[in-house]
Amino acid sequence: MQDKGDLLEGFDDIAPLRGEAASTALKALLEKRDWEGDLSRLIPVQLASDLVHAWSNARGVEDFQECVVKPFLESLMVETTKGLSWSGSEKGLDEGM
Repeated sequence: MQDKGDLLEGFDDIAPLRGEAASTALKALLEKRDWEGDLSRLIPVQLASDLVHAWSNARGVEDFQECVVKPFLESLMVETTKGLSWSGSEKGLDEGM
C-alpha cells in the first residue's frame, strides 16, 4: 500500500499559497497586467478601479477573496443577466426542472 505522503510528492509547486508567499504572489500578479482595463470590459469602470485598489490593499488570500473576487463575481452576474426575463411560473425556479 502506498503511503499518503508519497501521493503528494512532486506537487509542492501547485500547493496553495499562504501567508507571506500568498501576499507576494498576489502583488506580483497585480503588477503583471492592466487589471483595471481588463476588468472594465466585463464590469463597470468604477468598480474595476475599486477592485484593483482593494487588491493592492489585500492582506492574504481570504482578504483577496472577500474584497476582490466576491464583488467581482457579484457584479459579473448583474452585468451578464441584464435583460434576462422569466416567463414561467413564479415558483418554477423553486420547483426545479
